[in-house]
Amino acid sequence: MKKIKSIALMAIVAFTITSCNKNDAPTVESLELQSETAILSSDCTFADTVVRVYRTATPSSTYGNWAPVDFTLDGVVPLRLEGIYGSFFRPQEASFDNWYIGRLDSTTVCSPWLDLAIDVKNAYVGSHPSSNPYNVLGYDDGTLLGYNFDIGYYYYDLVTHVMSPSYAIAVWKDANGSGDYEYVSTPSNASIAYIIKVQSITFGTDATGYYSDISFKYGQAK
Repeated sequence: MKKIKSIALMAIVAFTITSCNKNDAPTVESLELQSETAILSSDCTFADTVVRVYRTATPSSTYGNWAPVDFTLDGVVPLRLEGIYGSFFRPQEASFDNWYIGRLDSTTVCSPWLDLAIDVKNAYVGSHPSSNPYNVLGYDDGTLLGYNFDIGYYYYDLVTHVMSPSYAIAVWKDANGSGDYEYVSTPSNASIAYIIKVQSITFGTDATGYYSDISFKYGQAK
């Protein structure tokens, strides 16, 4: 892969929600998007999508109280959204096929794939989610509300209640993959790869129940 076709317009997203410790549904108080025009490139293209994840029980701060949603990104990448507010990305275990996940500096996404510095999630594994802490990326900075996730792509401030995605997400298929979900993959071995940038997470209620909409942009590396 010599160059990346990825996200044409990136944003650092900060939005304020009520405390995760409350049993009642959080409400969005503000949504702020700050464009990073410095990373625009003629080589970058992007697409937008939204995935809806439903809460099955309260409180919202319990990882297992959100029903996982499986989807196929661009008809290629088998992914799952799960966990708190549906904000955790995971290559599907049932359709694994040597897909791995990591994070990168969001200002570098238009650089050639082989030039990207990617933190491979399986090299930084916390103790949660306890069902399987490998190959899943969400909250960054270690421990949140008693859960230890190690590295992630966003930070949540428990004092100000601001949730800030500060990294882009990389997912790639390892051409030399061992078939091991816990394997520490080398991104340069990718046969195909995508970059994802979360734009917003918003909340609401419909006939099914309380939900979280995860909106993101994505692009394929070439």
